[in-house]
Amino acid sequence: MNKTIPHTQAKSILDTATRLFALIVEARQIDPGSHEGIELYSEIVYGALWRAAPSAAMESLYNRLPKLDVGQ
Repeated sequence: MNKTIPHTQAKSILDTATRLFALIVEARQIDPGSHEGIELYSEIVYGALWRAAPSAAMESLYNRLPKLDVGQ
């Protein structure tokens, strides 16, 4: 089993997981900045990245994540 993935595949997985998060947030009418929204984001986006690249350092994965715009 391959435990590393190319940057382009990681970006595709990240983009797809982020779109899935946005669709679920919209469908369930969840505030992305709420506790539930942040938990859902972690589950979907971090989960997808972890499943795709289990041996990657979380810091390197985190640096690729888009920042949530959580207006104040």
